[in-house]
Amino acid sequence: MNRTERLRRVALLMASFLRNLAYLRAFRDAYPRVQLDWTRDFWVTQGGNCTDIAILEWCKLFADQRDKHHWSQIVTAPEAFGPWLLAQLRVGHPEFTDYVTSVRRYRDKFVAHLDSDNTMDIPTLDIAERAVFFYHQHLISHEVADPTQVFHPLPASGRELTTYFEQHDSAARHIYDRVLPPQNP
Repeated sequence: MNRTERLRRVALLMASFLRNLAYLRAFRDAYPRVQLDWTRDFWVTQGGNCTDIAILEWCKLFADQRDKHHWSQIVTAPEAFGPWLLAQLRVGHPEFTDYVTSVRRYRDKFVAHLDSDNTMDIPTLDIAERAVFFYHQHLISHEVADPTQVFHPLPASGRELTTYFEQHDSAARHIYDRVLPPQNP
């Protein structure tokens, strides 16, 4: 696989992560309206699946250094990118390492395998979201000569990536509004 194809696949992973994160956030906001009836399992499964896919995609980009899509395998100056990422996220190396460990633990213990842990600790995805936006911007600014060629029809700018996320969030909320009863005051 050539570099252009690899960069495109990284962009696909970013888009999948953000799309699932948008659907997940819309689900979390709509969840109080989910009825305790036969449809509840569908909605809970849908929300859980979005969580799991978002986690899986993010791990490919940030948690598994040997993965061919991990940022350290993609960026041309990984020794510079790592500190830039931490500065952008406003976290130190130990904090980011702990965060990655928590995301991987959820993936390994509850998504990839069902181990014997009794408590599922689903990580928040705010840091993950900011990391994806930063990584995308880095690719556009430092790694790709013509993002519109490499990423088409995926978002090829930070603005397009934000719009992509917002459109998926809006679409999910629209669906929830159409199929779920209004929330009681």
